[in-house]
Amino acid sequence: MTLRDIVNAFLINELPADRRLKSLDIKIRFAIHSRQWVTFSVVAEMLGLDDETVRRSLKRLVRTGWAECLDDSQLHKIGVDAGRGTSGQRKTVIAPWLPRDIEARVADHLSLVRWGSRPIGEWLMRCWLDLIVASRKYIDNSRPTWLRLPSASAPLELDRDYPEERVGLEYQGSHHFIKGGKYAQSQSDVNEQYERDCAKIGVCQRNNYTLIEVTRQDLSMSTMMEKVKGRLPLAYFREDGEIRLKLTEISEHYKSLAPRDDSD
Repeated sequence: MTLRDIVNAFLINELPADRRLKSLDIKIRFAIHSRQWVTFSVVAEMLGLDDETVRRSLKRLVRTGWAECLDDSQLHKIGVDAGRGTSGQRKTVIAPWLPRDIEARVADHLSLVRWGSRPIGEWLMRCWLDLIVASRKYIDNSRPTWLRLPSASAPLELDRDYPEERVGLEYQGSHHFIKGGKYAQSQSDVNEQYERDCAKIGVCQRNNYTLIEVTRQDLSMSTMMEKVKGRLPLAYFREDGEIRLKLTEISEHYKSLAPRDDSD
């Protein structure tokens, strides 16, 4: 269970139970959940409603914390230009998010799930991607048919695959670099892993696929955003929110462990 699974579970349970919302608010919030951002007119067209009805509903979602109204700096950070309306003013841009009390509970659940998640480095990479990448169209443990070596009977694997953007991500645990643990019991195992990694990069390049390698030291908000920027659509999230803070806390603890203790 990664961050997105946890968020989805809380959304399904808590959104319909929020008595501050009307039934239309709940319908709209579910409808925009997988969107990077929306405007009033986008939602109106999507659901066949008039702009003013949508405007009132989205404003109520913002007031209750289920969505955020993005300012210019936030739009710039995620690379969004929503354009201007007929009056010449910038369109109001709304992004789905969570009330702060719900976000805090999601963060607490991350702490619980972390202890049962292995390999932890790969799990953390996916959680960071869930937070910072807007695209929901991905495949974990993907084995595309083209990602194959002539000497192998089965395709190689991508830890996370965004096929529409043609981007794959691979977490490079300690067994990719040093011997020790069940995956690299000898230097020969490490050498074979290195050869597979190099071959995977080559196959991805020949198929016009971007392969992004992530190590334990890359597991931070700034580094992960730098790695995917320009390759994947960025999502809005609260940088001062409990989810980002909790992921940072877990990541820093993980990075402080000796490689033999990282369970990857």
